[in-house]
Parts: sequence; structure tokens; C-alpha cells
Amino acid sequence: MSTQDNKQQIEKQVDKFTNALVPVAKEFTAGSVFGFCAGYFSRNAVKYAAFVTGGAFIFLQILSHKGYITMNMDKIEEDLKNAADLDGDGKLTTNDAKVGLKKLLSIIGDKVPNAAGFVAAYFLGLSGKLL
Repeated sequence: MSTQDNKQQIEKQVDKFTNALVPVAKEFTAGSVFGFCAGYFSRNAVKYAAFVTGGAFIFLQILSHKGYITMNMDKIEEDLKNAADLDGDGKLTTNDAKVGLKKLLSIIGDKVPNAAGFVAAYFLGLSGKLL
């Protein structure tokens, strides 16, 4: 690839990046920068948590299958349901996810300047559209 091609690729990526940010914020603020970084972190943290949880489950299932341990899946399901039922209605619904997300954003966005920019940039980072 020639130097000219590299410059064109860089310009194209910069344009893509800045065009994606325009709807989010007209100017960069500390809140929007921290929001994007927090969203990006959350996206990756969820991936790694799912990876570790899935691996642990497979490992425990193998041990159970071989007869080394016994897992009480009804108890596990009940405990997970109780922990994830954030609105307290006894069922896991999308409302539980909304409650959890609102709670998370109220904690990590507390005392951040330009809270609107923080939240918008958080979702941009969470989507992974820029990186």
C-alpha cells in the first residue's frame, strides 16, 4: 500500500469517527469522553464475564457428568432469578434490564459534568461502533 493510500485510509477513518460523534455531542467534554470509555469498558467486561461464566459452567457440567459433583440446577436457577429480578415482580423481563441500566448509569454518571453527553457517549462506546 502506498503512502497516498495510507493517507486516504486515515482520512476515511477520521471522517467516519467524527461523523459518528456529531449526533452525540457538538463538542468534546470530559463527560462525553468518560462516557465513551465507560461504555467501551462495559461492553468488554460483559464479553469477558460471559466467557468466564460459560467456561465455569462447562467445567462444572463435565464434573457433574463424571459423577464428581452434583449440581442443584433448580436452586441455581432460583438464586440467579432472585438476583436478576431488579424490579421485584418475581419474573425476569426487559424491565429488569432497564432498572439495572438506570441504576448503573446513575452510579457511574454521578457528578459527571454534562450528564447528557456522558450517557449518549456511553451508549456509543457500548455499541462498539467506533473502535
